[in-house]
Amino acid sequence: MDLLNSESIAYALDVGVMFLLLATLALMVVKEERKTVSDGGHPRLHPVVLRRFRRVMKAEGIVGAIFIISALPIFWTMTPVGY
Repeated sequence: MDLLNSESIAYALDVGVMFLLLATLALMVVKEERKTVSDGGHPRLHPVVLRRFRRVMKAEGIVGAIFIISALPIFWTMTPVGY
């Protein structure tokens, strides 16, 4: 199976960008909650939900970065095992 086709690279970039976009949306939720609480308002999210948002945000950022890095040309070299 040829892993060096343009479809594989486009897929890796597409999925990576989608995960980074999801991480950005979670970051916006966390920042908005932090802003609401710092302005003296009541928190809108339960602390457990906010913790999960932070955890998911970090995980999606890492996974997105891994997908984007996997599309870099440095990984297109031939090894004894394959590409």
